[in-house]
Amino acid sequence: MTAETSCVRRLARWRGALERGEPGYGRTVKPIIEITMDCADAMQQSEFWAPALGYEVLNAEPGVAYLKDPDGVGPFLCLLEVPEPKMAKNRMHFDLNMPGDEGADVMWTRVQDEVARLVGLGATVRAEHPPTFVGMSDPEGNEFDVTYQA
Repeated sequence: MTAETSCVRRLARWRGALERGEPGYGRTVKPIIEITMDCADAMQQSEFWAPALGYEVLNAEPGVAYLKDPDGVGPFLCLLEVPEPKMAKNRMHFDLNMPGDEGADVMWTRVQDEVARLVGLGATVRAEHPPTFVGMSDPEGNEFDVTYQA
């Protein structure tokens, strides 16, 4: 079974659990969102993204790792190994929004603190755009921003 087939099967199991009303899945008319990120090393990426997002590793097997929000609010994240390298800027990226509404100066400090934490996990800073966001890259070069809701 390929890692991609595994992602499809896993999502089918989650959908089935939702339809059956199993505990932890709730009833909703909205689809369950799973974001799949192609990568070279799913385990390395899970070691970055799980603590970066405050997620837990739900399952990891050769070629794929699944992360979930322990609060059940955020989307699932599937890290899928692919043979081709990242070639260009992402067409889609994450914005990690810092919570709060204490004003621009306080929020910018909160963004900078989060950037420092993520650098400690292996991210790199691409560009700072004070006082609103910092462009970053994960360990494999996938772009994301750290910002706050204005």
